[in-house]
Amino acid sequence: THVAKGILIKEGGVPRLVPLLSSPRREMHEPAASILHGLSCTPAVRALIAAEPSAVPSLLVLLTGAAIGVQEKCGWILQHLIADDEAHRSLVFSAGGVPPLVAALDGESVALQRST
Repeated sequence: THVAKGILIKEGGVPRLVPLLSSPRREMHEPAASILHGLSCTPAVRALIAAEPSAVPSLLVLLTGAAIGVQEKCGWILQHLIADDEAHRSLVFSAGGVPPLVAALDGESVALQRST
C-alpha cells in the first residue's frame, strides 16, 4: 500500500535493501528486488536507488545471472531508472549497462524482454 511504501522509505528502507542485491545469500535477492521494484515507480525512490553506489552494478549483475524472477524485477528497476532521467541513464550506461540490457532483450523470457 501507499502508506507502507511511505513508511519503508521514511525509515531508510532503500539503503538497507540495496546491499541485499549483492548478498552471498541468493535467497535474499528475490525479496530485495521485489520490494525495490515496487518502490521504484516513484522518482524520489529512483533517486534513492541511484544514490546507492552498489545499486546499479548489483542490478546489472543480477539482470544476467540470477533466477528469472529476479532478472525480471531488476530489468524493471533499471527500466524505471533510465526511462525519464538523464542522470540515471548516464549512471546505468557508464556502469556498463548496455551489454546486459541487450542480453536481456535477446533472452528467452518474454516477461524479461517486456521489462527492459
